[in-house]
Amino acid sequence: MNSFKLFKNPDETWSIHYNSRIFSDVDGHQVQPLIDQIESLVTSLCKEIPSSSKEYIEKREKRQFICWTDGACSGNPGPGGWASVITDRDGNVIVERSGFSEATTSNRMEMTAIIETLTSIPYGSQVTIKTDSRLVANTYNKGWRRNKNLDLWKQFDNAVKRHKSVAIEWVKGHNKIKFNERADHLATTAIRERGGITHSSDKMLSLAEE
Repeated sequence: MNSFKLFKNPDETWSIHYNSRIFSDVDGHQVQPLIDQIESLVTSLCKEIPSSSKEYIEKREKRQFICWTDGACSGNPGPGGWASVITDRDGNVIVERSGFSEATTSNRMEMTAIIETLTSIPYGSQVTIKTDSRLVANTYNKGWRRNKNLDLWKQFDNAVKRHKSVAIEWVKGHNKIKFNERADHLATTAIRERGGITHSSDKMLSLAEE
């Protein structure tokens, strides 16, 4: 079986690992058509292959979702992880998700966690994001100037537009806040294990619709 990996470097170039060969410093314009095709394929698969967690969220899409997100990086720049814990407004966990990036920064992982969360929730929802990133919260709420990671800010804006309302609230990290600590654990685990997870709570599926 062929092995294929695509990594974005800190200098905004890309590296492609194909079987035992490594292609470094690939220009982004060469890679973008491939990324677009992959994103289109993933979107198609998500629509065609329903998961229990997705079905549950779709049934309750008029409810407010409270999402705890976090990003981590080893080295900054270096290997990174992102994570989110999606709950209903009563604090019941619906889905936990995390992911890994070979070469990134902590700010990019914080943003990725929010983008991944917003794009995994059905259109038109009411969403509250809880993040310990002052940069993201203040840029969104106070209009701080966007100096870096403009590619992710574009994705961020598109993800926000999907929903009826999106609020972003800053919470203090490492302050024994249950779901913030859980998101941090998932993000750092993604770095350590070099991979992510998607986990839904089966007990939530048995709850009656409101």
